[in-house]
Amino acid sequence: MHERHHGAVTVSAPLLGDVGVGLRKLVLTTHITTSVGWLGAAVVFLAPAVLGIASPDAALVRAVYRLMEPASWYTLVPLAAASLLTGLVQSLGSAWGLLRHY
Repeated sequence: MHERHHGAVTVSAPLLGDVGVGLRKLVLTTHITTSVGWLGAAVVFLAPAVLGIASPDAALVRAVYRLMEPASWYTLVPLAAASLLTGLVQSLGSAWGLLRHY
């Protein structure tokens, strides 16, 4: 990682090099979209989960859990992975890096 000195402050250069403003905004927008989508999908996922837990009807419980499995694999998992991936790309493209928080 390259370091630039600005007075008394040392700023590290991004690991991925200098990325353009347009690319940085695209990654940020994608990260926010996937993160909010993941959060929304998790909230929506709670409704059938509560219904499955609270219902005394065995057929309804079975149907709810049969619905929840593909919903989790096709919505929650991809959105979580996309959110993680875009967050990693965003951190590697910034001067702060992945593990630096100060």
